[in-house]
Amino acid sequence: MGQTSIKVSNVTPRCLTGMAGEKLLTAVRSALDKGDDVCLDFSDVTMFASLFFNNSIAKLIPELPPENLAKRVQVKNLNDTGKKALSRSLEVGGIFYKLDPQERENIEMIIKKSLSLWE
Repeated sequence: MGQTSIKVSNVTPRCLTGMAGEKLLTAVRSALDKGDDVCLDFSDVTMFASLFFNNSIAKLIPELPPENLAKRVQVKNLNDTGKKALSRSLEVGGIFYKLDPQERENIEMIIKKSLSLWE
């Protein structure tokens, strides 16, 4: 078991969208599946949104309890804006993933319907 370093700017230049978050999640899961811990280096990234973290790091919560997540996935060179967005995502993700699967499905359906009104 080793450590995989991922320079986030090589995966996505801006951490703003859910799609960018999914790209990072794929890279992180690949390393975790090999048994490696992960260090995410956010140098050269200055723009962040909670949506990005919701679709990347927070999606690991069902697989890794928060105490294990903090040990297995480390973050460096994250600016204050990024730290706030990540913190919000992990807080909400922790609450969301503790809900029963039917409640989560209902919430996801409501969100999708709401978003479709903006299209």
